[in-house]
Amino acid sequence: RPSVGNDADEFRPERWLEAEGDKLREMKTTADMVFSYRKRACLGHKFALMELEKVLLI
Repeated sequence: RPSVGNDADEFRPERWLEAEGDKLREMKTTADMVFSYRKRACLGHKFALMELEKVLLI
């Protein structure tokens, strides 16, 4: 049995975000791959979101 499950040969990226309770809450706040988190966070995060908002509202 593979360490990632019986479906290791299938493309299923959500398997890395499967959790419950406190673990799920922690993963949602720290697993933000786009802008990162805390001291390693992207400096342009708020600017990028503002630009996206402008583009999507036009």
